Amino acid sequence: MDILSSSEIVVAAPHPDDAAFACGGLLALAVRSRIPVTIHTLFTQTTFVDGKTYDDPAIPTARRKKEEEAYAALLGPLCRLVYHDLAEAIIRKQGSFEAIYDPGSFDTADQAAAQTITSLLSGAVADGQTLLLPMGLGHHLDHTVTRDAGLALSPLPGRLYLYEDLPYAQDYAPEAIGAAAAGFAARHGRNVKRCLITYPGFEETKRKGMACYPSQDGDGSVSAQTLDCGRRFIAGAIAERYWQLL
Repeated sequence: MDILSSSEIVVAAPHPDDAAFACGGLLALAVRSRIPVTIHTLFTQTTFVDGKTYDDPAIPTARRKKEEEAYAALLGPLCRLVYHDLAEAIIRKQGSFEAIYDPGSFDTADQAAAQTITSLLSGAVADGQTLLLPMGLGHHLDHTVTRDAGLALSPLPGRLYLYEDLPYAQDYAPEAIGAAAAGFAARHGRNVKRCLITYPGFEETKRKGMACYPSQDGDGSVSAQTLDCGRRFIAGAIAERYWQLL
């Protein structure tokens, strides 16, 4: 099924900025095509922003939400934001940056977060709508928890796509990402189909979206890495790559 034939696109975004960096090209095209977009921003409670750690999550959380709201405003009235205010990994792991990467198993707090996300997503996607889940590239716990929570839906939505976490995808060969997507599909008795999104003005559109997040990209390096990832698929163009579970 064509991703742009959806009645609505629903994004499971681990953090503020993930939808814009990973899916910004597609989401901009969707609203231009009069397709509503809902971004479920899951782990909004944070103690880290602008390279600083805070004791009180109120300041960094508010800053991140303000950036997310600027991005939604850029997309326009067809974009709806839903915050779920879960504590991100840096809080669940008591400030340990080393512990925010998936060790291969979830502890009790991670399992509870996954169950919460599965429950909320079960009521968030209707027939004819498309759910976008992160692949979990880079093994950030919030991304892998979100992915596994979405893949735990029963039944899985008929229109389910995995998106490539950016810029984490830069650390993987494109064919390795495809193999990982095929593996996720096989574990659920499905096949996988690649979908590339690109169009004239894609780079400018993507840049405008990423510019809404200065706390995450102050020197421009993250957005540059993200765009470089998108140059790997089509000569002379930038694209986003998605994987549909059929």
